[in-house]
Amino acid sequence: FVGEAATINESTMSFEQVSLVAKKMAVLTTISSELNEDAFISIADEVSGEIAYAFAKREDECLFLGDGSSTYGGITGLADSMGSAGISQTTELAATGLAGLTSLGIFTDLMALLPQYADTRNCKWYMHKSVYHGTVESIVREAGGNTFRDQLDGKWTPNLLGYPVVFSQVLPDINSDTDNQKIAYFGDMTLAASFGDRRSTQIQVSDQAMDVFQQDEIAVRGTERFDIVCHDCGDGNDAGPIVALTIDNDGS
Repeated sequence: FVGEAATINESTMSFEQVSLVAKKMAVLTTISSELNEDAFISIADEVSGEIAYAFAKREDECLFLGDGSSTYGGITGLADSMGSAGISQTTELAATGLAGLTSLGIFTDLMALLPQYADTRNCKWYMHKSVYHGTVESIVREAGGNTFRDQLDGKWTPNLLGYPVVFSQVLPDINSDTDNQKIAYFGDMTLAASFGDRRSTQIQVSDQAMDVFQQDEIAVRGTERFDIVCHDCGDGNDAGPIVALTIDNDGS
């Protein structure tokens, strides 16, 4: 508060500095020229698509599972960056896997941990596809209320408790030994982590590299340079802008 005609003290907004250092991923493979000529589909295009998919999968692994080792390019992901205040643990299940889940209570408990500032339009759920369809949908279906048209159409945007769901196949699936694993995340990922790429996925083809000219082959090389930094994931006292759900299957 300030008095009438009094001087207002100036305040300065502060910013956190996040440094992204591009890490290089690469794939190199060869295909025979005969296969490339005779195949019904373009093998080079097919290989390029697989390389791009492999890169995308490794990005997800770095984000969610990265432990700072060379396997993940030195990237530490959410699993190892989360503060304990932002982790909700339940002992609802007595066995491994999620087949015994009977209510959405563990998900609402997780939502309760998320700070208000992180409840933005970018707020989403992140989980394995099988967890959503095999547990969440099963619970909601048991609650009833489906119409004939709902059952026939069967297509809608995945949502849970009013928030969109993003699938990541690197997270534990419905049959995994989920004990103490982070099976789902909730929050605004844009506030918790930063992704940057210096070189997006590039595919190059050569018939003269290495020994492919002598062997009449075609070399296909894919490269990408990117980095992920999880910079705001909470600590032991305060939850960050993204929170995680774990399950203690043995109740200990």
